[in-house]
Amino acid sequence: MLSNYANGTAFLEALISDNNTVRTAAEQDLKTLKTSNPQLLLSICLETATTSDNPPVVQMAMFIIKREFVQEKDEIPSEFKPQVTKTILKLVETYGIKVLMNIGAEILCGMASHSKNYQEFLQDLVKTCQSPNPKLRMFGLIAFENMTSSHLEPAVLESFASNFLAIFTQLLTDPEVTIKTQAVKTISTFLCAISNKTILLSATDVIKSLVGTMIETMKDSEDDGKVALESLTNLTEIEPGIWDKYLSDIFVICSQIVTATKFKEETRSEAIELILTLSSNKKQEVRKLEEMKSQFFPALLQMMTEVEYKNDLAGWTIDETEDITRSDPSSTAASGLSRLAEALGEKATIALCELHIMGYLKSEEWTQRYAGVYALGTIAEHCKKVMLQDTVMQTILL
Repeated sequence: MLSNYANGTAFLEALISDNNTVRTAAEQDLKTLKTSNPQLLLSICLETATTSDNPPVVQMAMFIIKREFVQEKDEIPSEFKPQVTKTILKLVETYGIKVLMNIGAEILCGMASHSKNYQEFLQDLVKTCQSPNPKLRMFGLIAFENMTSSHLEPAVLESFASNFLAIFTQLLTDPEVTIKTQAVKTISTFLCAISNKTILLSATDVIKSLVGTMIETMKDSEDDGKVALESLTNLTEIEPGIWDKYLSDIFVICSQIVTATKFKEETRSEAIELILTLSSNKKQEVRKLEEMKSQFFPALLQMMTEVEYKNDLAGWTIDETEDITRSDPSSTAASGLSRLAEALGEKATIALCELHIMGYLKSEEWTQRYAGVYALGTIAEHCKKVMLQDTVMQTILL
């Protein structure tokens, strides 16, 4: 079957060929070879990965190892495992391509998971994350995230928690922004996988460092930043006490994300979600928090000025038969404000936002006046009683 190909590289090139006939024939040869001589297939993939200078071919070689030898069960013979590990690390250093890092991480994590040889693997990961080579540090973080999210039980993670928390703190100050970005994502995944609240509460300094780098890392990769925000929201549900020392910090950062129009609406919405989760779980503290009044409420109001038809007033004329439900930053912020009012209660909501709303209603900018009216109507559903009794609100309403 391999006589049809000049060498292993030619075989793998056929597997990624644009010619459907060539590719189909190569795929059939792959299946046959895996059944008849799997060690030869593994050898071809390893040799091609280290000798080819064609990244797509190298990627295919590693993908075959992942899919055919690790995905379902570990079919890599023990004598091949050192070579597999060595090949993956060499490819990481040579290419530094994230897709190759992900495949390599899945292979190594799969090997460790199937063998249950976690201790040695995690010790190696610690060393990799401390490597002077930034490509290897990145790979260590990717591998650890993969192991955390897919393979390890919480008890195993917890036994290595102190080691990794120390390394995470270092990597959040890494000179490479891309590594800090990956560190934010990996740490969030790791913390969400921990069930021991004592360990979570001991990680507050790491969380402070993580939050401190959030804006910088989101500029590097907004999608990774959004994933980190989602993980922090989940973590807050599990143990809101992680924010006891740094409640002000997370409110300031989330407010900055909400007001950053360069970020996607979905990302800004996730920052709102984190604050809403905090507000639901730590009502007393949030009600008294200065940053709620000085940072977050103004951020929501500013987002409410971002109406869909801001520069197209004709767009506001909508056929009555059409669905007038809008999905835009203004509506997203209004939804957040409504849920916040429900969580904090009437008195706290009015005390926190009434002066901001009054300022918007008096603005010369029509979008701010619109946001003021919109906000007033939004909180009315949850604050009717106090609104009718509050002096400032009576002034606004009249």
